[in-house]
Amino acid sequence: MPRRRDKLQDARSAQIARDRAARRRSRKERRRALESVDLSVPRRKSRLETFKAQCSFRDWDHPERSTSQLDQLLETLGRRAPKLLIDQYRQPIWRLARTEWIRPLEEWKPKGKSRSSIFRSLVRHLVELYPTPQFLLSLFHDLFNARGPTEALYVHLAQGGSLKKALATNLLRTSMTKRMCHDFLQSPANMGVIEAVRRAQVRSFGGTRRIADAIVGLRMGENLTADESFWLSVVQWTCNQPMLDPNEVGPIFDWVGSRLCEDPDRYIRPPGSGRVARRAGQGRQDQGPWKVPAERLLQRGVGDQASRTGRDLVLRGDPGHGQAPRGGSGDAPLRLLVLSKHR
Repeated sequence: MPRRRDKLQDARSAQIARDRAARRRSRKERRRALESVDLSVPRRKSRLETFKAQCSFRDWDHPERSTSQLDQLLETLGRRAPKLLIDQYRQPIWRLARTEWIRPLEEWKPKGKSRSSIFRSLVRHLVELYPTPQFLLSLFHDLFNARGPTEALYVHLAQGGSLKKALATNLLRTSMTKRMCHDFLQSPANMGVIEAVRRAQVRSFGGTRRIADAIVGLRMGENLTADESFWLSVVQWTCNQPMLDPNEVGPIFDWVGSRLCEDPDRYIRPPGSGRVARRAGQGRQDQGPWKVPAERLLQRGVGDQASRTGRDLVLRGDPGHGQAPRGGSGDAPLRLLVLSKHR
């Protein structure tokens, strides 16, 4: 009996040894198989490389200084603020690279968690000497417009320049009084620059908030026009009408624009009474034509007291002529008349 037990133990030991040897052989075979296969994981592109690949700057004008500053700015953003490396900030980053920096980029430390706050801290570090209204940062985001303001206006104001000088040097191609400039610089942070300009002009002319909303919703609220002085006189006339329905502001501007497109050399007849626009058939007759062509109106500034552009403009009540949109509290339509220069 003991001899049989010894034989069983020897058999178990031999089986255990064979199993261990088989496992060792299988591990060696797997190791050889793994060594023959390339298991290296391809390196994932960084956000900076992805941004450069998706947002090509080759189509933009880039002088040598701007190109070097752009490369430096992108490298710094890739290390410290990769959040900004998205297509939404492609244009702001390029516009910031075109400006002249007053502080070294290496000293910049991002502030805030959102993308807007990080970009705001970057702009303030690179170009700002004095506190500047936050709404002007939209100049870095606005689409290109041949007559619209650019980031040069922000840099000018941020480094101590006055808005009056910006107007004189065509950094802002419009006409503004001192009161308009003050209201413009007090605009809230969520407002665009062109909208802030229009609202400041309407407030200075005495217009209501509803009139300002109506004008901002027009093409004038999106960009500056080539005939800025003339259209400002239209804005001033609109603000001087105490009972004008804001819903009629758009049709009035469309009508004036269409008549000027038909014949820009038309003369404009002023009203005979104190009110510029009155309902058809009311009031006394006009006292003769106003011998001023439209192109001379375009050369006059808003502050020209002799022209009185807010009261001596296109619109007047006159039966039997071209009909314009309704206005006032009555049902009779306003009749707007533009006289030809040969009349």
